[in-house]
Amino acid sequence: MKKLLAVLKKSRFFIFLACGSIVILAILFSINPAIVNFERDISDDYYRQKIQSPFIDLSTTEIDSDEGTRSHGLKLTPRIFPALLIHFATNHGQHVFLVSSVCWLLLLSTTYTFSKTHFESDACAFFLTLCIALMPVSNVCVGFTSHPWKPFDGTPLALLSCIICFQKKYLLQTLLYFLAYWSDERVLVATPVLLAVNFYLGKKSLGHFLLSCLGPLIGFAAYLVLRVSISAALQWNTPDMSMVNFSTISLTTQSWQLALWLPFQGAWLIILFAFKRFFNKKNYFDLILMSAISLVAISSIFIVFDTTRASAFIYPLIILYAIAIKDSYSKHARVRIFALSSFVSLLSPNFFLIAMGTPNICYDTPLGYYLLKSIAKAII
Repeated sequence: MKKLLAVLKKSRFFIFLACGSIVILAILFSINPAIVNFERDISDDYYRQKIQSPFIDLSTTEIDSDEGTRSHGLKLTPRIFPALLIHFATNHGQHVFLVSSVCWLLLLSTTYTFSKTHFESDACAFFLTLCIALMPVSNVCVGFTSHPWKPFDGTPLALLSCIICFQKKYLLQTLLYFLAYWSDERVLVATPVLLAVNFYLGKKSLGHFLLSCLGPLIGFAAYLVLRVSISAALQWNTPDMSMVNFSTISLTTQSWQLALWLPFQGAWLIILFAFKRFFNKKNYFDLILMSAISLVAISSIFIVFDTTRASAFIYPLIILYAIAIKDSYSKHARVRIFALSSFVSLLSPNFFLIAMGTPNICYDTPLGYYLLKSIAKAII
C-alpha cells in the first residue's frame, strides 16, 4: 500500500486523484448536486429574469407577493458576474447549475493546492479539503435539495478560495476581489478573514499585510465607482435591505446552537486546538486578534434570515485557524487533527436553516443515500 501511495504521489495527476476522491466522498456522504437531480431550468422567477437579463433592475418587478422572496429577489440586482456566467452557459444549452458546480470543483482544487503548498503534506491537504467539502459551504455551491433554486452562490465562494490560493499575486487578487464584490455583497464579511490569512502567511510582516490590503481596497473602490456609474446609466433603484437588520437576532438566536455548528462542524476541533495553542504559549495577541475576527464573522450570520447561506461565506476562518496551528503541532499531529475534523463533518448532517418566524430547518439528504437505496431495492 505504501509503495502504491508513493507511486501515486509522484504522478502528475495526483491532485486530480485526490480531489476526485474528495468529490466522491462528498457526494456519497454529504451533498446532492442539483445538476444531477433537478431540471435544467430554474423555477424561481427572480433568478430566471436575472439570468436572462444580467443587468436588469429587479426592484422594478413585482413577481412575488411574499415579502421574503421579493426582498431576496431585489438583492440580486448588483450580482452581475454570476448572472453573466450562467447566462452564457444556459444560452449554450447547459444546466443552470453547471457554473456553480464547476465553481465548487474550483473551490476544492484551489483549497487542496494551497493546503499542500502551505502544510507541505498531501495528507493534511486531503483531510482539510475533505472537511470543507463535507460542510454546508459545498451544499450552498451545488444546490440544497430542499432549496435548489439559488445558483449564484458558488461563484463568490470559489473566488474567495482563489484569493487564498494566489498569495502575493496582488494584481490577480485585486481582480478577484473586484469580481467577488460583483458576485455577492456577503464577500465583505469574509474580507477581514482573508486579510488575516495574508497577515499570518506573511509571518505578521507589516509590509506584506499592507500590500495585501490594496487588493480589497482597490477592488471595492473600483466596484463602487462602476456600480454608481451603472446605476445611473441603467437607472437602478436602491436595493432593498429590509431583510438585513439586527431585529432578526431575536429569531436566529432561537436556533443558536445549530447556527454556530453549521459554519464549521468538525472544523470546530481545529479551532479548539488553535485556542489551546494560544493559551499554552500565552500568546494573547493572537488570542485577541483571532477572537475579534471570529466574533465579527460569526455575528454576521445572526443578522440575516438565511443562516446557512450566510455561514458559507465565513468558511475561510477554517483555513485561518489551520494556519495558526501549523507551527505548534507536528505534521503527524496536524494530519490527525484534520482527519478527525473531516470524520466528524462526514458524520454530521447538513441542515438548511432559515430563521423566519419559527425557524425552518431542513436536512439535505446526500446523493449516496439514494444510490444505496436504489441498489438495495434492486437486490431485494
